[in-house]
Amino acid sequence: MTPQDYVQQKAAASGSSFYYAFLFLPPPRRAAITAFYAFCRD
Repeated sequence: MTPQDYVQQKAAASGSSFYYAFLFLPPPRRAAITAFYAFCRD
């Protein structure tokens, strides 16, 4: 599992609508905010 896979899984598992809002961001920004969100959820 890559670090990106890990944070995607953590963010999606939270069940929050924030994760779905992140999908509209440009890919580099989406990766950064998803990692930060996963860190905060852990």
